[in-house]
Amino acid sequence: MNLDCKQELTILALLSRIEAKGKGILQHHQVIAEFEEIPEENRQKLIDGAFGEVLRSHTAIVLPPWVALAVRPRPGVWEYLRVNVHALVVEELQLLRFLRFKEELVDGSSNGNFVLSWTLNHLLPPSPAQLFNKSIGNGVQFLNRHLSAQLFHDKESLHPLLEFLRLHSYKGKALMLNDRIQNPDSLQHVLRKAEEYLGTLPPETPYSEFEHRFQEIGLERGWGDTAERVLEICLGYPDTGGQVVYILDQVRALENEMLHRISNKAWILSLAFSFRNYLANVLRRFEVWPYLETYTEDVAHELTKELQGKPDLIVGNYSDGNIVASLLAHKLSVTQQGHVLDMYESHTAFTLPGLYRVVHGIDVFDPKFNIVSPGADQTIYFPYTETSRRLTSFHPEIEELLYSSVENEEHICVLKDRSKPIIFTMARLDRVKNITGLVEWYGKNAKLRELVNRVVVAGDRRKESKDLEEKLR
Repeated sequence: MNLDCKQELTILALLSRIEAKGKGILQHHQVIAEFEEIPEENRQKLIDGAFGEVLRSHTAIVLPPWVALAVRPRPGVWEYLRVNVHALVVEELQLLRFLRFKEELVDGSSNGNFVLSWTLNHLLPPSPAQLFNKSIGNGVQFLNRHLSAQLFHDKESLHPLLEFLRLHSYKGKALMLNDRIQNPDSLQHVLRKAEEYLGTLPPETPYSEFEHRFQEIGLERGWGDTAERVLEICLGYPDTGGQVVYILDQVRALENEMLHRISNKAWILSLAFSFRNYLANVLRRFEVWPYLETYTEDVAHELTKELQGKPDLIVGNYSDGNIVASLLAHKLSVTQQGHVLDMYESHTAFTLPGLYRVVHGIDVFDPKFNIVSPGADQTIYFPYTETSRRLTSFHPEIEELLYSSVENEEHICVLKDRSKPIIFTMARLDRVKNITGLVEWYGKNAKLRELVNRVVVAGDRRKESKDLEEKLR
């Protein structure tokens, strides 16, 4: 890093301000706040130079006279260093040493005590590694390309694919392939012919107009409802040479695709949760666990009867739904996809002082850890810096709710100091959410009350809930 004398003095001034905060952890916004106290003409030169990467530090650990920084030069890549502000000494730190330094905030000097260190990547099954930052967030697309490449470099891999396509049927009628296709070679030959033929048709041509021709070469009507859909979704993209049957659809379009298919060809099967002879009354959601196995048996029976076969994929939501999904997947021998919480990059390496440290946790380059949740609506969830996308039309109503001086049916209590930031919590009123604990913690901390406001959104307090968990709040 080549710096002139003035830049060095500016950096020293910044680190001195951070070190003066005393022992503790400074988050990114706190580091930036200290940086903004420096004269603007000096700041810009540092931002444009190599030191700009240091300013993107997500954490600063202060143990005077040392300041340690976790620097993220690009997504998924971390570097660590510490600076002795008094002696002007800079040291590069390995991850383990950085975690030890961080632990000293709580434990003081480690004095050589042994601490359990975890490297979780050795416990995970091997998977293809993503090497580029642009792959982060595109795990399914990456796996699709990898698996497709493997599939068509090894002809033996085509036999399971052929069987997969042949077993699809409804009420005894084949959906994908008929008896004219008996082996992988004939499948590849037919797909080439189908692609050539579809290329001569207008994209909007309905399947009914070429259904008879497809049946003659061995293909049934489950491939799509128009020439464009058959060519695009089922016969692969141009770089596959027409040989790839594109079974692995794109996950980013999964939600829209499912909605499209449901509106055209699918249906929803609703199965009541019955307790047979066990109970006469309906149970609340937290009391159904002993009966999930029975419910699984009912679902398996009704599902196979309705579908005249087995599903291709089972998706579970939340803990009870995932248990039923797991039991169903095992019983029917089909694939299950769980609905899980997001994995954060901050879980790559962390420490719980006195207990253990994780040296290698979540790997954001691992495809299975960077699939965007289908429910993450990018029209609602976006970076705070994109101010033009904010729903400003709601601001007056929100202002009234937050800062009105009159208590009413919408809210109780009043925020008197609008200059304070808000600690905001929104959750239903039940014990597992610990709303009362949060309010008590805030109420007992005079310093926190002086610095911030507290807003809790937790339902309509005037209505008596019929939910057992909410009654126990």
